[in-house]
Amino acid sequence: MKQNAVGLSNICVLSTMVLVIISSTVSLYIGKEDVLRTRYPQEVYITNSVSDDVENKKLHDMVEKICRDNQVEITDEKSWHMAELVKIKNGEEYTSAMIKDNSSSDIVFFDVIRLADYNQLTGERMELGDKEAILFTNGENYGKDKIRIDEETWMVKKELDTAPFGKKSDSNTENVYYMIVSDEKEFMKDYLEKYQLEAEDKPVKWRESFNLRGSEDQKLKAVKELKAQAESEFEHTGVQGRYLEKETFFGLYGGVFFIGMYLGSLFLMATVLIIYYKQISEGFDDRERYQIMQKVGMSKREVKSSIRSQILMVFFLPLAMAIIHIAVAFPVITKLLAIFYLKNTKLFFGCTAGTVGIFAVFYVIVFVITAKEYYKIVE
Repeated sequence: MKQNAVGLSNICVLSTMVLVIISSTVSLYIGKEDVLRTRYPQEVYITNSVSDDVENKKLHDMVEKICRDNQVEITDEKSWHMAELVKIKNGEEYTSAMIKDNSSSDIVFFDVIRLADYNQLTGERMELGDKEAILFTNGENYGKDKIRIDEETWMVKKELDTAPFGKKSDSNTENVYYMIVSDEKEFMKDYLEKYQLEAEDKPVKWRESFNLRGSEDQKLKAVKELKAQAESEFEHTGVQGRYLEKETFFGLYGGVFFIGMYLGSLFLMATVLIIYYKQISEGFDDRERYQIMQKVGMSKREVKSSIRSQILMVFFLPLAMAIIHIAVAFPVITKLLAIFYLKNTKLFFGCTAGTVGIFAVFYVIVFVITAKEYYKIVE
């Protein structure tokens, strides 16, 4: 084992790479529908980046007409007004100023939402006073009863664990704070100054999301028509959703799957070559030793038993260590996959277990083939 430590380590590292790459890419490919649903909880999202009630009404009427014409029904409809502001966390305060020691993790996106919209979405009858807010974060809870923004202190009347306009996740690359306030103009002073707008101009985004009921072809046709017409007729409007992004998503994850299988195959071939070379080189190194064992009185049966026990132990140690490595790394890989919106841990566990099982069978086949060559040399 001492003289073959480098070879065994290489086999272990390559085996681990094969298991990690193949299990991860297979999970992403099989779970691409889950990824799409996680990325877009609802099927269609429409955003008007400069909200105007008259324009919003026209846009909504156009959506309903296109859906009727394509014989699809709108369900689970939600709409709300929202302003987006970017702040930097400086100690206990959130400001617009960047300081020297700030990092990307200090950047916080504030989505300011009207209380009236929140009550309409949830069916609640919450009331807020001056400088009071309801808070929802897309990651860990804020956990404090006050939040200071640009030298003004807001009381956190309630912190939400769930919200109709966002989801919690421990793998978000952006920090988003959803703040529900009674009057968004009070919160948006710097936004108004930046665009040189009066408060009455309401520089707030309007967002609508909904699902569709109908055949897949009708849904796709309706969404494509909606995107083309809405973005051509309304200057500040964008349309996104599952059906529009499906082809792009599937193409991306199909490419990732191909690259993963390609790299996995390369690592697998390298593993097989190292194993074969190791068996041949060890056979020539050990032949003289086993001949000495026979000369001092050991029978061929005893020599073969000794050969078999040592080969089995040395040969399968890398496989056992590779399985231990992927088991230890499982939580980390799960979080990395969550960045790609794959949060189905059961699916990843199943793909990992399947990959380990198939690789173990392949490993045994390689062992049987290379062991025969070893026996021929030492005998």
